[in-house]
Amino acid sequence: MLKRNQICITKLELNFVGKKLYFLILFMGFVSSIWAGWAFRTPMRYPRYGVMVASVNNRIYAIGGFGQADTGVRYVEEYNPVLDTWILKAPMPTSRGGGVCAVVNNKIYVIGGNRTRNAPVESCEVYDPQTNQWQRRRRLPTRRYGFAGSVIGDSIYVLGGFLMPPHGGQYTDTVEVYLPSRDSWFVRKSMITPRVELGCAQVNNKIYAIGGVLYGYTNANEQYYPDTWIAKRPFPEPRSRHSCAVFNNNIYVIGGRRQQGPNEIIYARVDVYNPILDTWTLAESLNVARYSAGATVLNGSLYVIGGFGRNVGPIASVEQYITTGCEEINTSPNLNLSSLKIFPNPLKMQTTICYEIKQNGNVVLSIYDVNGNWIKTLINQYQKSGIYSVKWNGTDKLGKCVAQGIYFVKLSLTSSTTNNGSIEKILVLR
Repeated sequence: MLKRNQICITKLELNFVGKKLYFLILFMGFVSSIWAGWAFRTPMRYPRYGVMVASVNNRIYAIGGFGQADTGVRYVEEYNPVLDTWILKAPMPTSRGGGVCAVVNNKIYVIGGNRTRNAPVESCEVYDPQTNQWQRRRRLPTRRYGFAGSVIGDSIYVLGGFLMPPHGGQYTDTVEVYLPSRDSWFVRKSMITPRVELGCAQVNNKIYAIGGVLYGYTNANEQYYPDTWIAKRPFPEPRSRHSCAVFNNNIYVIGGRRQQGPNEIIYARVDVYNPILDTWTLAESLNVARYSAGATVLNGSLYVIGGFGRNVGPIASVEQYITTGCEEINTSPNLNLSSLKIFPNPLKMQTTICYEIKQNGNVVLSIYDVNGNWIKTLINQYQKSGIYSVKWNGTDKLGKCVAQGIYFVKLSLTSSTTNNGSIEKILVLR
């Protein structure tokens, strides 16, 4: 009896039909590996590590960082994920990298960081994407570097780091909170484990402080809520300067490093922490190993931006995690579209796409390739609630047959009260 995923094909069975089936299976395995991984996007204009990244109003902002000379820069670049393009915006007032970047009320706050590796700054500045202007705010009270940060509600939490004079050189467990509405700072309960170069993320109003350095590389994973810290399941691969982002209600811990000099290890590894189950699993590794990168989530996709790469120094490359980025768009509790139905799938000559809309509105149904490039729009019109179908013969907007591979059918509904969507994969065979 064959086990799951086990395939047995004899020489006699490799007739014409058998060969087609065999190569279809091989091809499916190939495209699955493409689908379940990281895809390169257009790189930033300026290579940098310690870049501070945030998502606002369907755009990603890459702020500051360190260039080739290991000194802070003021560059601000804005990424449009639809066009896959970067443009320059107003530069940050204070040159720096490695600070905390947080969004409150659609404004980006950049707190602390370093001008050079050993010259921390306490600057707190806010950027308004609507006006493309910066303002200075009240400075970080404690002079330190290598800290992490996250947001709960309208408060920005700054955790840990390494203290500088007049406090003396030491690791700290300090937690300070900035309230933008009052432009003021408060002290909260300290972490259990003092450390520097840690990662941090917030899920369900609980902050998790992960990894970092305390004389050696620590596997500490601590949860904050409410004004109390408790130890959680340890970080399985202790390291520092890793990036953290919340994706599908899990914390993705991306890249990082151990050691320095000739024994330095730079990671492409991605660990995933489930806060509900208190468990760790592995996700697909990055294409480029890196540390001190920026990470953010926008429109159901996880992005990793910049960082420091092995033998290359500061890098500009951008990677997008596409495995669940499209599939998870369908998780909104207010979704007004049922799941798309596509048959036959795979497509050889023609397929029928069926969909149901539960609310009147403008419906757009389009085809995209695996890199997110628009191929063709099949429907773009106002429709009443009901069940509809449309046929696609595997051609692009110019009427040319598309290449064999994975494509996506995207259905979106725009009405006076909602803007929702659904996406399904389709395999085209030639």
